[in-house]
Amino acid sequence: MKILIATHNKDKYGIVRHLIKKCNYDFVFHSLSDLNIDDEVEETGGVKDRAKQKAEFYWNIVKDNFDIDCVIGIDDGIDFTAQGEGKANTKEITDKILHNNFLEKGKWVWIKRAYAVVGANLDLRVFFTSIPFIFLGNEEGITREEGKYPLSYVLGLVKNPQISVAQMDFKESIDYYFEYSADELQSMVSYITSLSAGQVLDR
Repeated sequence: MKILIATHNKDKYGIVRHLIKKCNYDFVFHSLSDLNIDDEVEETGGVKDRAKQKAEFYWNIVKDNFDIDCVIGIDDGIDFTAQGEGKANTKEITDKILHNNFLEKGKWVWIKRAYAVVGANLDLRVFFTSIPFIFLGNEEGITREEGKYPLSYVLGLVKNPQISVAQMDFKESIDYYFEYSADELQSMVSYITSLSAGQVLDR
């Protein structure tokens, strides 16, 4: 099964691809960059709304032009409590965090991620995860760049907040993300594989 992870962000694409792989299904993944898709979707609303807009927008592009079975639209939010969907305008909030004028060192941060899935025989459906981190400060002056995930340089794992996520072993960080995302990701993969099984799972 061929899946488009609808992002140009190299770090995000790599993380999502490895998280889905941990669900023990053999998919073929593509990013927007792989397919040379430069079209930009207009995003409005909350995190889940934006993920759905991306999934639908890029599905409409690929369904008749590429050999793709389904699209996963992704949008991230940032929150400072475990509850809620998070704030969708993460670029603005990310800049504030990186400039050290928004959070105190040691503050907990939750990265909220919505995965919206749609395909030829898959109705649009959203899966949602929430992963806690610790803000380490930004003494090195990391800035936001396209194609990068800058918060990985200033956030540490709750279980090991001494170094940033970016400094940690990739497998260790993926295992950490999966610990807090496994149930939703497994549900998402089951939904996607229902396409090949010819059925749509209730949820």
